[in-house]
Amino acid sequence: FNSGGGVLTLANTGNDFTGAVNLAGGATQVTDTNALTLGTLATGALTATSTGALNLGGGTVGGNLAATSNNGAISQTGALAVTGSSTINAGSAAITLVDAGNDFTGAVSLSNSGANDVAVSDANALVLGASTIGSGALTLTATTGISQTGAIVQAAGGGAVTLDAGAGDLALTNAGNDFTGPVTASGQAVRITDATALDMVGFTSASNKDVSLVAGGQLTLAPTITAIDTGSGNLTLSSGTSLMTQGSLSGNNVSLTGASGLTLNNDITATGTLTLASSTGGISQIGGNILAGSTSSIAGGTGAVSLTSVGNDFTGTVTASGGSITLTDANALTAALTTSGNAILTAVGNLAVSGSSHDLTTNAAATSFGTTTVGGNLSTTAAGAISQTGALSVTGTSSLAAGANAITLANAGNDFTGAVGLSNSGANNVSIRDANGLILGNANVGTGTLGVQAVGITQAAGATIVQSAAAGAANFNSGGGVLTLANTGNDFTGAV
Repeated sequence: FNSGGGVLTLANTGNDFTGAVNLAGGATQVTDTNALTLGTLATGALTATSTGALNLGGGTVGGNLAATSNNGAISQTGALAVTGSSTINAGSAAITLVDAGNDFTGAVSLSNSGANDVAVSDANALVLGASTIGSGALTLTATTGISQTGAIVQAAGGGAVTLDAGAGDLALTNAGNDFTGPVTASGQAVRITDATALDMVGFTSASNKDVSLVAGGQLTLAPTITAIDTGSGNLTLSSGTSLMTQGSLSGNNVSLTGASGLTLNNDITATGTLTLASSTGGISQIGGNILAGSTSSIAGGTGAVSLTSVGNDFTGTVTASGGSITLTDANALTAALTTSGNAILTAVGNLAVSGSSHDLTTNAAATSFGTTTVGGNLSTTAAGAISQTGALSVTGTSSLAAGANAITLANAGNDFTGAVGLSNSGANNVSIRDANGLILGNANVGTGTLGVQAVGITQAAGATIVQSAAAGAANFNSGGGVLTLANTGNDFTGAV
């Protein structure tokens, strides 16, 4: 049939073409009461309907393609070039459109049911529209990328899913996707999102390209998927339940999420930002080291955060939250904390800390406090100076030990509710200030000056102030408050 440039309408439901049907014309409709085999196509938009097997032949469709087989298998004998969108509905039958010369320019929407396979190939990029398929295998193949405009939903207990984007990116990130079968994927970048569980049998990506595997349920990586290195590309692994690493992970920006628990067994290297997240199960480290080249966001939800490998190195600021927080760094550490539980920070280098916790324990070189609220006790041991850039509020007791270094906590907004113990040595000054009353615990200080300013200064029972021999002046200013330094064990060697 050749209608020139005009419409070609062969839509009577009683049609029965037993031979191949060649079609040429403008917008075209063809219907067959039984199986339909198309031959060579050169049409505008094409609607092909059968009640039985539908063979789409081969050729060019200059518009949208709508193929409905009413439970017959849909196939082809030659390459199809479709300039518009394609809607392929096989009912309870298979869809097999795998000619290597196919070129579906617009989105391809697929529909079938039952244990019937679906396979589509494209000589260029393949774009998937909203698709609902059965429990058979799904195979999508393209040479320059696979993407989507709508969700792909596979029936429960689905067969194997094979996704090959060739020399292009594989980008199936619709939040409504549901691949129920095991997934094997390849592409330059590989990005897959699944609303429920995602079972990755294997994947192949190019150097320095992104990898993103996101599951609303359990993310399962086959035992053969161990080390993942995305180079300058970003790496995202997210599980709606728990996530445990099973090999070293590295990339530019690295994001790891286990909603009910994140466990790190191996080295994690992020040359860019690092994101670790859990909602309820916390974040723990039982092996490997963390190397973060930029800022880190660590959110443990209601669970504990415990990252204590001695080889960890957080280069940028660590913003951490959780039921409790324990961090260790082989070098310097900058941490902003949010926890109602206890926090323990250990660094070989300098420490800068801010935020809030119950008890706070720190052990580092020089230690600097930003605006910090401690709802329990504060214990700071430093091999360098102790200083601050923001106000420090401590509800419980404070123990501040700086070794042979200075202690300078003179912010006017400080509020130490419990007794404050001070310790240093050598010709290093000690200065502390409180916006309210200050209770001094044991203060064993070096030969530098001692400066204490508050609205009322007293000593805890049994606490003493002891300066090293030949110390500098001890200056106490209690404002309008009492000044009581009456412990018989006090020993001021400098002028008071």
